[in-house]
Amino acid sequence: MAKLSVQQILEYELALIEQHPEGIRFSDIYKWFRTHHPETSEGTLVAQIATVVQKFPNRVTKVARGLYAPIKATNAIAEVIPPRKSQPVVALREDRIYEPFARYLENELEEVTTAEPFGGAALRTKWGTPDVIGVYRASKADPIQFPLEIVCAEIKAASDQAVVAFGQAISYRLFAHKVYIVIPSAMERDEFDRLQALCLLFGIGLVSYTETSGTIEFDIRSRASRYEPDTYFMNLFAKQLNQFNERLFQRLFP
Repeated sequence: MAKLSVQQILEYELALIEQHPEGIRFSDIYKWFRTHHPETSEGTLVAQIATVVQKFPNRVTKVARGLYAPIKATNAIAEVIPPRKSQPVVALREDRIYEPFARYLENELEEVTTAEPFGGAALRTKWGTPDVIGVYRASKADPIQFPLEIVCAEIKAASDQAVVAFGQAISYRLFAHKVYIVIPSAMERDEFDRLQALCLLFGIGLVSYTETSGTIEFDIRSRASRYEPDTYFMNLFAKQLNQFNERLFQRLFP
């Protein structure tokens, strides 16, 4: 195949964007070109893909960093790319995600030595009851002993709960050293980008998940930063946890 001209690149890109009214990311546009037109140089693609908004301001807009969307639908050259088939999104029950994510924190991220599902409104306030609680402690074999860390997670099964999840996660910073938000990967791109930007700004970890053949798979988007919690609220949380479930408290704080 011959290399695409600048005009051809822009025409294909416009068609691709207009097939995605919900928006399409720069990386996905680039991957499409590399798959269908590998003969076109990487440098040319990167340079031209990024200019589409400036060259066609009446047809394309950038709704977030690296996310392009059509201003209005058009059939200009839509036959170039076949239409996508939409897939129905079925939300999981949140409590089905607690246990798998607790194990993910332990074994994949290795952010904790012990993690347990919690969730609900066990402590009578949604702002103080994380869905998963974990602790990271030094082992006897560690030459340098360090203070115990509390790690919490807020999990949402509904893709429209980003703002609620963020508010709850921020409140956990009062008593936890690290906090994660876990959200479905099917969340709208614009909502996800805003949530990710807030998480990076405030040091909240972000993980997305999908369910495939009954198996929940997690994808780390950004790791949580460590902060020193308020000792008053940390002890208050520990006392409330001990009163509510002494066995769970002993597993986490033996």
